[in-house]
Order: sequence, then structure tokens, then C-alpha cells
Amino acid sequence: MDITYIIRLTKREYQVLNMIRNGICRDDVCRKLYISRRTLENHISNVYYKLEVPKGDGLYAMAKFINLEEAGLIIVGRKPKSEYIW
Repeated sequence: MDITYIIRLTKREYQVLNMIRNGICRDDVCRKLYISRRTLENHISNVYYKLEVPKGDGLYAMAKFINLEEAGLIIVGRKPKSEYIW
């Protein structure tokens, strides 16, 4: 049986991740969403934590491969069996 791992993001985290996925630079994300750079960094940090992605370029790489569903839901795919809690 194939189990998917579902992660819930806030609407703003979803918007930020989607913009990063589309290659929009951080300054432009701030301008388009009317948020400060510090607020953007907080959203990015939350996404790193929720997606369990190492800091650095990992978020952009991961964002290219994940399936962005409706706002707030992201289906990332399978997690290793050792990480499931039964």
C-alpha cells in the first residue's frame, strides 16, 4: 500500500513556497505579498520545518518536485517506513 505524507501549510506559507517554486526572488516576494523581509524569513523557516528540508538550497529543490495541491495542503510523497508511527 502506498501511503502519502500530507503537510498542512498556512495560506501565506503556501503562497511563499509557490513563489519560490516559480523562481521569484525574495525581495520580489516581499513586494508582491506586502510583507517585510523578516516576516518572509519566518514563513520560509516554518516551511523548512514542516517539510523537514535541510536549510540552504534544499527548499527550492524540494519545491520543484512536490505536488502543490489546494491552498494549505501539500502532498510530498512517501516517507521512509522507519518514520511512520503506528
